[in-house]
Order: sequence, then C-alpha cells, then structure tokens
Amino acid sequence: MTPELTPERTPQHYEGPRRMQMPRQLPPPAPVPASVPARPHVARPAGRLGRMFTHAFLFLIGAHLLAMLAKQTSAPGYASVMRTLAPGAYAPLAVAMSAALHAQRGIVLVLVALIVIGIWPFTIDELATWLIPVGAGIMLGRLIQWVALESHGEAP
Repeated sequence: MTPELTPERTPQHYEGPRRMQMPRQLPPPAPVPASVPARPHVARPAGRLGRMFTHAFLFLIGAHLLAMLAKQTSAPGYASVMRTLAPGAYAPLAVAMSAALHAQRGIVLVLVALIVIGIWPFTIDELATWLIPVGAGIMLGRLIQWVALESHGEAP
C-alpha cells in the first residue's frame, strides 16, 4: 500500500526521515619499529656511492684489459677506438659508465667540471679528446643498465 501523492508528498517536495551521519573514526596507527626511518622514500642505502666507485674500478680494469688485448691483435680499428677512449688512463670512461649505470647525474657533472678545470686553458680539440670518453661512458652505462633491467624482466 503506497500512499497517494498529494502536493506535499510529491517526490520533489518529500524528504524522508533524516539520519544523522556519524563521523568515521580511523583505527589508531600501528606502532612503528625503531629501525624503520620516518621518511623511507628519502633514506638511501649507505653503500650507494661505494658500489658506484667499485663498479667504476671494475670498468677501469676491464678497459685496461681490452687495451692490452687491442695491442695484441692486428685490428687497427679496434686499437683506434681504444686510443680514442684512452685519455686519463680510461678513468673518465669508467666513472661515467658507472655513474650512468647507477643514475648519478651529479657525478657526471662533477666529472665534466673536473676535466674542464684540469685541462684549462684548452683548445676545442683537447676538450673533445677528453669529453668523448665521458659521452661514450654515459651511453655504455645506460646500455648496461637497460640490459640488466631487461634480463630481470623489468621495464626501464
């Protein structure tokens, strides 16, 4: 049995009984162990730079081994590429590769600044000679990072 519609009970004018909305109460926060930092997105692993420079050292050893191999082979193109990457005894190449692998842009900027300060006053040819290994290191480091992510099944 539905009541008949009257002018006071039309859907436009009728308001049902009002219910009081109770404010929602959130549960109390769980206690946080003392070992968890307050802002975990800011906390960084302690050995991040140590790991980066360890990889740089390993890349430096690898570059010297490849240079020794280039001297033993009779491939002039291979030896020419290794001579192009050789300024600074492969150190700029190794540090740039490791910085790119670990996404440390600041290290690359410091490296470029140190190179510019170290060869001051320079000609454009000297600057290019010293910055080519940095650019090659950035590209090789990103390539290694991409290969590592692909091998673990993660998208870059």
